[in-house]
Amino acid sequence: MEKIARYPGFIAKILLAGVLLFSAACSEQEVVEPTSTVASQGLSNKMKEKTFYGPATPMGKGVARAWVSVNDEGEPTAVGVNISAKVVDNLGMEPKVFTLRLPKQAEATLYEFVSLDWNPGGHPPFGIYNVDHFDLHFYMIPEEEVMAIPGMDPGMPGSFNFDTPVPAQFVPWRYVMDPGIVPAMGVHWGDWNEPQYNGQPFTRTMILGSYQGEFIFHEPMFTLDYLHTKPNIEIPIPQASAYQKPGYYPLSYSFMYSDTPKEYTIALTDLTWKE
Repeated sequence: MEKIARYPGFIAKILLAGVLLFSAACSEQEVVEPTSTVASQGLSNKMKEKTFYGPATPMGKGVARAWVSVNDEGEPTAVGVNISAKVVDNLGMEPKVFTLRLPKQAEATLYEFVSLDWNPGGHPPFGIYNVDHFDLHFYMIPEEEVMAIPGMDPGMPGSFNFDTPVPAQFVPWRYVMDPGIVPAMGVHWGDWNEPQYNGQPFTRTMILGSYQGEFIFHEPMFTLDYLHTKPNIEIPIPQASAYQKPGYYPLSYSFMYSDTPKEYTIALTDLTWKE
């Protein structure tokens, strides 16, 4: 399936016009036992019982697929994406969005589906995010609701700030809302303590997304160059003092590279129940 999306040219979080959406699946859901790469190479101790994969999605010269790990009680401990190593250098110079389907076991998580965006040359704000990078959205609302999110009208006075802010108690410390809204995506929130906002190069960061006053996605962003370093790291995610709905929230996000098979894993880890 192929879709076309348009984005305003001056929003802080923008993708270029003409984005292609790829959601073709090439395999059925599979269950990976504890001997799997994801579970055995130390990405997180919380991912050691069972990992369930969604269908593989063709991506460049390889595949990407989403997964969820659960413990013996069936509680989710992590949710993430595996990307073939040969994919990342063969995606070309056109922006692309790949829709990844989660396995049915992900129904116990907050997440409905995953969107993996390739941004060659990056996007504004220039001087911060204008490098080759990926945006990995873990959406908490159905895809049809995401696609129905309207963009702002650049010609309408005051439209730059028309979306409703999230109430302060639900916003993690240091997170600030970018003005404006991206169609078929939402409003973006960044941690202003991160290096890229303080004169250092952007490598990886955690973005939050909202629409009409409610958070709707968690988004690890990371550069192509950062993947090339083959990271193996787990980074804490700042937490709010309260949560808008009960569920398993990630306390960290992680990166890992595996030689067998050659692939990258990006995950939301340490999922913890919050009221």
